[in-house]
Amino acid sequence: MGAIRFGLYAPPDHVRRHGAPERPEDLHRHPVIGWTEDLAYLAMANWLESRCPGLRPCLRLASFAAQFEAVHKGAGWAVLPDFAARRAGLVPALPGVFRPESELWLLTHGQSGALQRVRRVCDCVAAAITEELAAKSDAGRA
Repeated sequence: MGAIRFGLYAPPDHVRRHGAPERPEDLHRHPVIGWTEDLAYLAMANWLESRCPGLRPCLRLASFAAQFEAVHKGAGWAVLPDFAARRAGLVPALPGVFRPESELWLLTHGQSGALQRVRRVCDCVAAAITEELAAKSDAGRA
């Protein structure tokens, strides 16, 4: 369906008090929220490790919801989906550094995909996501 882009984000008041990292290696001097060890395979976890080897997160959490809440409460920086972070007014850092991306798929069970009610839901979800991605693309060109 598309791709979810991620970036490094913190709340504005955290950035005012502590500043923002200018280079990936600066993250060693900032509180960073990372993933639990069993989720180290995720693109976002790999991104942190590849950009800042040896980084020791101040907090390790197992879900986006928990990371988002920790960032929102001022616990530090985390790699979050752009669409959620921007909507919440979080501040991005390291904009010139390659950012992770994850494919977005809409899947159904083979048999249920043939049901009209399931097809309608899939069509509505696909249309909403396509519209949102197009709006973001148009905004990026402006």
